[in-house]
Amino acid sequence: MVREIQSNHILKLKGGKYELTREDLFIETVAEAGFVAASDRGITVSLSLELTADLVQEGIVREVVRMVQNLRKDAGFAVEDRIEVSWDLDGKIEDAVRKFVTYFCEETLTVKIKDNLDKADHSGTLKINEKEFNIQLKKV
Repeated sequence: MVREIQSNHILKLKGGKYELTREDLFIETVAEAGFVAASDRGITVSLSLELTADLVQEGIVREVVRMVQNLRKDAGFAVEDRIEVSWDLDGKIEDAVRKFVTYFCEETLTVKIKDNLDKADHSGTLKINEKEFNIQLKKV
């Protein structure tokens, strides 16, 4: 019935005895539990609202990338400058960065993550989930 009204703009009932136009009806997309959905012009998109462990970790890494980019800016590094990084991350934050280390390095132009940096060019603090981590950057 929905397809018929959407394509023909008219819905015939009881063998044509009754006719409803698109304006006579309200068609609503209702998502299943745990999903959100929207429809427009005959297309319906549904998204899962479940936060998987991978999505949470990716979100953490994106936040770390944002913070490192801000530190790069504060240090006066050029956009194209390559850097080395040293930090004291631990737990879930460290696990997330290790899992998405390639993404982190590409986004921040990090060529190496070290335990310690000799003569860092800039240092700062990353605050993630109410915990602070020290970080050092060095232009290479």
